[in-house]
Amino acid sequence: RCKIKTQMTKFKIGDEWWTTPTESENGNRIIVTGRRGVENAIASGKFNDRIEITWKYDSDKNGMPDFKTSSLMEAVTDALNAAFKKDQAAILTGIYTGDGERNWVFYTRNLKKFQYILNDALHTGKYDRGVIVDILCRERPRLGRISGNEGQDRDFGRRIVLTSPI
Repeated sequence: RCKIKTQMTKFKIGDEWWTTPTESENGNRIIVTGRRGVENAIASGKFNDRIEITWKYDSDKNGMPDFKTSSLMEAVTDALNAAFKKDQAAILTGIYTGDGERNWVFYTRNLKKFQYILNDALHTGKYDRGVIVDILCRERPRLGRISGNEGQDRDFGRRIVLTSPI
């Protein structure tokens, strides 16, 4: 049995983030966090699938999570950043928090590898309660496609429950 190992192009991906507040259509606060230094990797055409991971939570009157939920979200964000920093199968480009949900936005080169790394990153976390996240994938339009085609949505058909004993 022969294994073929492929070398993926490494990109210099920034680790500097910016944050700005905005609001939803209903007036709830949303905090938008974006990553600097990803432009070359995204423009390379190698990261063609956009993944959105959505965590819906009970919010306060402004649409924001409570302290405990926010702390858990930061732990998940740290785990995701650490996992994908090792392997550039995907790049976390943005985080949106507010209006009762947190969205992590990734661009990936390989959906199967993304799913493997995601599962591994979240499995090793120490979560004190079950949390359900939804995952949606959208294929980016490539050159030569008909203008106006925004890509095809593909639901992973997965709801992941983040749990671990206390």
